[in-house]
Order: sequence, then C-alpha cells, then structure tokens
Amino acid sequence: MRYIHIAEEEKNHLENSYKTSLNSVVQRRCFCLLDSNDRHSIKEVSMITKFSRRSIEY
Repeated sequence: MRYIHIAEEEKNHLENSYKTSLNSVVQRRCFCLLDSNDRHSIKEVSMITKFSRRSIEY
C-alpha cells in the first residue's frame, strides 16, 4: 500500500480547507489526502469519494 505522510501544519491546513471551501472538488481532494494520511487504502478512499481509483493514484 502507498500512503502519504502529512506534516501537522499541512494536516491542519487541509482540514480547514475541507471545512471552509465552497468548492466541492477542493473538499474531496482534501478528504482524499486526509484519509490517505490516516492509512486508508486507495480502494477505500475511492469507494467513499466516488472518485476512480486511477484519479486518486495521480
């Protein structure tokens, strides 16, 4: 499995963007990054967000 590792400052910024952004694409991307940081697999993230596995990998 490939996971990303996010520094605490970056994590806080992503959480803030997820909560405050009016753009749904930005919210989903933040969610994907935060879930990967929480060690969720690409398959799990793709099922939750309805993004294709390929979209999440890149």
